[in-house]
Amino acid sequence: MKSKLHILIITLAFFARTQQGITQGTAFTYQGQLNDINLELFNQPTNLPADYVAQQTFYSVAITNGLFSVMPDFGPNVFLGSPYWLQVSVSTNGVNYTSLVPLQELTPTPYSIYAETAGSVNNASITPSQLQTAGSPANGYLLGYQGGSLVWESPATSASSWGLTGNAGTSPALDYLGTTDGEPLELFSTGGVAINAANPAAGNPGNAAFFVNGSAIFQNGSMGIGTPSPQSELTVLKTVPGGRGAELSLVNPATSTVGNEVAINFGTDPSTYNGDSPNAQIKATSMNTDNRSDLIMSTWNGSSFGERMRIQSGGNVGIGTGNPTNALQVNGTVGANNLSLVSGGNIQVSGAGTNSNTAAFIQVATSANSYRGTDGYYYCWINNPLCNGNGNSILIVTYNRTPPGITPGTGFNHQVGVTQAYGLGGPAGADWAIYAFDNTPIPPGTAFNVLILNP
Repeated sequence: MKSKLHILIITLAFFARTQQGITQGTAFTYQGQLNDINLELFNQPTNLPADYVAQQTFYSVAITNGLFSVMPDFGPNVFLGSPYWLQVSVSTNGVNYTSLVPLQELTPTPYSIYAETAGSVNNASITPSQLQTAGSPANGYLLGYQGGSLVWESPATSASSWGLTGNAGTSPALDYLGTTDGEPLELFSTGGVAINAANPAAGNPGNAAFFVNGSAIFQNGSMGIGTPSPQSELTVLKTVPGGRGAELSLVNPATSTVGNEVAINFGTDPSTYNGDSPNAQIKATSMNTDNRSDLIMSTWNGSSFGERMRIQSGGNVGIGTGNPTNALQVNGTVGANNLSLVSGGNIQVSGAGTNSNTAAFIQVATSANSYRGTDGYYYCWINNPLCNGNGNSILIVTYNRTPPGITPGTGFNHQVGVTQAYGLGGPAGADWAIYAFDNTPIPPGTAFNVLILNP
């Protein structure tokens, strides 16, 4: 053997030796082209005493064609995952050793060495004893790590998991699903983000953002459906060119029953926005078991809450009445700059009749309302609250040739007019009267059409 080393080629390979069937020990094979060899194990790529781990010396190593093979074994508690380096020293007499540089880093091969009990592990199965846990798990338990050992934990009580059947003994400050690094919590479905919950600004939960499929369910205190940037407290957005866009539905799925309702309430103070006591309300009410429904608008007038307008299922609209019998029916005074109520060329006033207290009515002369006034003229006095005491009223009077009980073509054939007759001896409160231009007495039964207009 030469005393000086001119060429050194070292190949490091570790092979598992057979032990207990397929069980492998901790020994591995090292091959080289030298004679006596000393192997020292260090945990750093230096050979400082502080980094020393173990050593093993091999004497009179057999060499065949310049090759040798040794099996170093540093014990069962060395290769636990930390990196290691070998200091290789050679000698020709077992006394004077020459150290080779640099140290040889051990490749991952030694870490493939099985555990001592690996030989008894069957495919697709493992026992609690092989995991070195305290006992066997119950169905659904999780394998955790506590106090330096593996333990079986129930998902409902584990400090690091949430159970699908509920959790007990939780603390709001410690037990939660979420992130602590300012990044959003994301839940994925079918390869993409389905739910994204952004972290709110510190001390301001109103800035939290919660997204589902791109819609901002909550962001900065607003709710968006179909949009990630709601511009109001509730924004529903759906783009459909030439068709219906966003749609909002209020549904009462109860069995068809009279009185089923859905409603939108409006409140301008904190005590009047729920139930049937808001400041204003729009509601749909089922009027029949066939689901015919009326749309009702109600308001609070300062002292009571009540219905103000109704659209019936058949289309009739009532203002001040809950049972309109015409396309538009108003119970009260209607004021308008321009008013046209056209139905076959007619103006119809609901409730109009003989001597009725409506804006349009039939005035029939009687012995009680037709007599001579203090000025010597014969009058048919009009007693209607719409014009009594109102000198600004406008009355339009025409002769009715076909009043009830009078044969057409007969009757009072005189020109008539209407005038204020206040203080001329008429009935109490009657300030307007009909008279004949030629001062002919108006006989009982004579009828006139009267329309009252108040500016």
